[in-house]
Order: sequence, then C-alpha cells, then structure tokens
Amino acid sequence: MTDLLLSLSDHDLPRADTGDLLGDLVALLKDVAELLRTPLMQAMVRASLEGSVDQEARQSFWAERMHRSSVIIERAIRRGELPAGADARSILEHAASPIYFRLLITGEPVTDRDIRRFAERAIEAAQGA
Repeated sequence: MTDLLLSLSDHDLPRADTGDLLGDLVALLKDVAELLRTPLMQAMVRASLEGSVDQEARQSFWAERMHRSSVIIERAIRRGELPAGADARSILEHAASPIYFRLLITGEPVTDRDIRRFAERAIEAAQGA
C-alpha cells in the first residue's frame, strides 16, 4: 500500500495558467474530485485512515501534492490576487476539504458549481486574512 501511495504522488496536477486564481483553483479542485472518485484513491485514503500506510509515506505523499499545487498560489501572489506571504497549504486545504468530506465521508455528490463555490470561499478567506 505504501508503494502504491507513493506512486500516486506522481499524478500530475493541473498546471495550466488560466490567468486568474479562481480559474486555476477550480481546475485543481476538479482534478482532485476526479481522482477521489477512483476506486484506487478511495482505497488508499481508507488504508491511510486505518493505519495501513506508513506514516512517513503518507506525509511524503501529501507534502508532494501540496508542493505541486502551490504553484497556483505563487502565481496568484505574483499577479497581486493574494497578499505576499499567503499560506498556500492553508488555502489549498480550505478549498479541497469539502470535496474530501463529501466524496469520502458523506458520499454526497460534488458538482462543478460546488467546486466553484469552494474555490471562491477559499480565495475570499485568503484575501481577508
């Protein structure tokens, strides 16, 4: 399971520059939702929660995902959409957490409209901080 988790960290995240933070974040969240809908990723998350995945591997996986995703936050800072020093991890966690909750905990659907709303909320929170 640990090796499988580490191989998933190679999954490319959207790096397309849509020209604004909202577009970039929506693209990222759509990819997250798509990945979480796969049986493989669902099994990996369950295994992680059950302790079947080595803690170091789990932390390495999430650190790599955050590192790869943070490029969209860095671009937004350069464009002036977010304040300098904005915490990329906090913004990404704020935006993605509802997707994880719905798809993995409650089993509720996540629509494109939901994804846009999650992205907007995370951006508003980051801009107000």
